[in-house]
Amino acid sequence: HPVINVATCIGCHACVDACPHDVLAIVNGKATPIAVEQCMEDTSCQVECPTVPKSCIVVNSTKKIPERKVPQRDQKFLTNVPGIYLIGDVSGVPLIKNAINEGGAVIDHIVEDLKKSPGGSADYDVAVIGIGPAGLSATAIAKQRGLKYIAIEQDQIVATIQQTYQAGKYVYFNPADQSVKGGIRLDGPGSAKETMIESWMSTVSSNGLVINEFESCKKISREGDHFVVETQQERTRQLVKYTARRVILAIGN
Repeated sequence: HPVINVATCIGCHACVDACPHDVLAIVNGKATPIAVEQCMEDTSCQVECPTVPKSCIVVNSTKKIPERKVPQRDQKFLTNVPGIYLIGDVSGVPLIKNAINEGGAVIDHIVEDLKKSPGGSADYDVAVIGIGPAGLSATAIAKQRGLKYIAIEQDQIVATIQQTYQAGKYVYFNPADQSVKGGIRLDGPGSAKETMIESWMSTVSSNGLVINEFESCKKISREGDHFVVETQQERTRQLVKYTARRVILAIGN
């Protein structure tokens, strides 16, 4: 049956959703076994737990529990391709608060990385692909740190939340015991969708952030000491190329 480490559980519902026998539920913001006797040793709850180390562990199981299928990245969000970073839902670790924090932290890792190889021939220090909560947080911190950035979004800013959350939806900011340290605000235990988005749009305005909306990334390739990011603008169908020393992928699920 599953045992939960509440100190590391982020309350993301992944284990709850994965269990076909309703063994788990979210109680006070944390996963909790509520019907241990119903456990049929499915083990998918442990597989789908996104935290490192795992917060959901199936004890006394005789089954070999496979690794979760997620993209590779290290503790600095760096992928197996040097210079390309992965943050937010695309990494397999959900939750808005987590995405915002990763967006803030990744820029500081990139700043340190760029110090090791100053100069270069690229037009930008960093290209941010995908402007949801993670990408928007990263863009805001990049601006604050004085990096030259290009921010690209195939739809509109935080499009997934804008389009898939129903009007007036109250969004809980889990995990409740984790603070927000990224480039956009998330105050209190939660808020209505519209209030949350309005706060983020205020950040865009007050920081003078430039976001290339309705422009989709088609290809990223390495060229010498930098990357070439190829995009297409939706309205004009124009193909554009940008050069950047580092790339952040924050493209969501």
